[in-house]
Parts: sequence; C-alpha cells; structure tokens
Amino acid sequence: MLQTHPDYAIITGFPGLGDSTGARVRAEIGDDRARFADARALKAYAGSAPITRASGRSISVTRRRIKNDRLARRSRLVARETRDGGPVVHTVDLGSVNCNTAVI
Repeated sequence: MLQTHPDYAIITGFPGLGDSTGARVRAEIGDDRARFADARALKAYAGSAPITRASGRSISVTRRRIKNDRLARRSRLVARETRDGGPVVHTVDLGSVNCNTAVI
C-alpha cells in the first residue's frame, strides 16, 4: 500500500527505510500534512529535538522523555544506517521536481 502513496519516494529514500519500515513511519506520522506546523514540530514529536530551558544565567539542555517511541526507534534506525556506511544524501526525482533529502 505504501507504493501508491505520494510520498513513497521520499520515505523510502532514507537509508534503512524500505517498504515495511517506511510504512510504519508513514503510519506514525499520519496523512494530515497540516498536523505539524514545520519540521521542528515533527522532530519534537519524534523525540530528536532537545529541550532547552534558560533562567537567568543558567541554561539547561535535556533530552525529550515524552515522544512517539515507535517513530523514535525508526529514526535511530535511519541514523545507524547512515553512520554504518549508508549514503548521507539521496536524490529523489518527483517528476518535475528534483528534491535532495539530507539525513542528519
């Protein structure tokens, strides 16, 4: 079913995300593109955005404990595949649009 989704080329373009793991990522994110205001909101939902608190002269940066664990697990899989020799940048051809997706 993922093969018919409009974002199939983008989702499976990440190292480590094939049809089955890509389908899980799509299911966790959902089909509503307006659900996340920007990439930072999606990153916070996945648990990869740090929490920064500042008060006076002190600044505290901690990890996010409340997150979507299934999506965070898939994000770690992509990071591990990239670290272990997978390509860092994929070029995905979306018809008339050529989109470079960087994995960081």
